Amino acid sequence: MSRPYCRTALSLPQITTSQRLRLRPLNPDDADAMWRMDTDPEVMRHLLPNEFTQDQYRANFLAELAAGQRFKFIRAIEWLDQRNFLGWVFCRPTEDGLWVEIGYRLTQQSWGRGVATEASEALMTVAAKDWRAQHFMGVTVEDNVGSRNVLQKLGMQHQGKTEDYYDEILEFFTLENDDHAARRQSVQVERER
Repeated sequence: MSRPYCRTALSLPQITTSQRLRLRPLNPDDADAMWRMDTDPEVMRHLLPNEFTQDQYRANFLAELAAGQRFKFIRAIEWLDQRNFLGWVFCRPTEDGLWVEIGYRLTQQSWGRGVATEASEALMTVAAKDWRAQHFMGVTVEDNVGSRNVLQKLGMQHQGKTEDYYDEILEFFTLENDDHAARRQSVQVERER
C-alpha cells in the first residue's frame, strides 16, 4: 500500500455536526473539563494515568493548543443543543500515512449513549469525502470492551494484534471505504473563514 495520507496536507473542518452532536476544535475553555476527564480513574482505566496537577495540566494543554499541531485532528464533542464537553474524537492520518485512524475519549457521563460512535462516524464521513480516505483503522487494548464495541459498531473488522502503534500490543481493527460508504450519515460542516 502506498502512503496516501499526509498529516501536513490534510485538515478537518472547523465545525462538523451530526444528528445529535457538534464537533469543534478544542479551545482554552476546555482545559478544566479535559483535566477532570483525564483524572477520572474509570475513564483512564485502560490508559496511562495523568500524573499532573490541575495547574500543570492546564499549562501543558494551553501550550500545546497554542502550538497548534497536537490537536489539529482532534475535535471536542458537544450536544447540538447544549454546550457541555462530552469528550473528544480524532480522525487523523497515521504517522506512516497508510491509514486514517479513529480515536475517542469520553467523560463517564457520556458512556453508553452512542456518542463515540456518532462522533467517529461523522469524522469518517468527512475524511471519506474531503480526503478521499479509503482505509480506516482503530486500536484498543484487549480488555477495553467499550472501545471494541465502538469500533465494531463503526463497521470495523478485527484484524488481530499489532505492535505498530503506540509502542504496545493492541487490538487492530480496520474498515475499507467501500464498507463505510453504505453507512455514511448526513453531516454538516463549517469551513474556516
